[in-house]
Amino acid sequence: MDMEELKASVEGITLSEAARARIVRGCRAARTAAHRGSRTRRRRLAAVAVAAALCLGLAAAAYGLGRFRDVTRWDGAVVGTEYVPAAEELDVCVLPAEGGIEVIAVMTSPEAFPWRGLESLGLGAYRLLDGAGETLAAGEGADPAAIADGEAQVFLPVETLPAGDYTLVIDSFVGSAKGDQPLPLLGPWTCPFTV
Repeated sequence: MDMEELKASVEGITLSEAARARIVRGCRAARTAAHRGSRTRRRRLAAVAVAAALCLGLAAAAYGLGRFRDVTRWDGAVVGTEYVPAAEELDVCVLPAEGGIEVIAVMTSPEAFPWRGLESLGLGAYRLLDGAGETLAAGEGADPAAIADGEAQVFLPVETLPAGDYTLVIDSFVGSAKGDQPLPLLGPWTCPFTV
């Protein structure tokens, strides 16, 4: 049987009104079911994507990884970015030096972002405490130091300290790179040291 004979045979079939109505209803139902199926598939994919994003965010929080956060003005306009909390991604120690103290900051993952994009690191807000926890000095900002091999050595000028135990509490560092806005890296870091 060729195509012409088949076409002639199909055109020769007569259907009752009830049969035609049943076929039309079946076609409409099939089209609606197919449309609902694609909508359901889209919803399922969206739910999986949301669940994956939530899991990744919770995993990052569990491992102490920082995240970027917008800095906003009083009227809600975004005026900058900061990285919070960065305490687990930066190991800090303090050594006494001539005319001040040397703050050594070592990045735990220098190849990860934002650390790999930084060229220098400086102190943000800090407090120097004595052995009793009293504040001896507080300030914001110190000359930035170049980052080499994932490490920066920032010098903090401090008046001569008598022998004893001290603690430097660093609330933030400031990372910078040529052509970029300075990036506040929020901690805190607590660094005990002895003179």
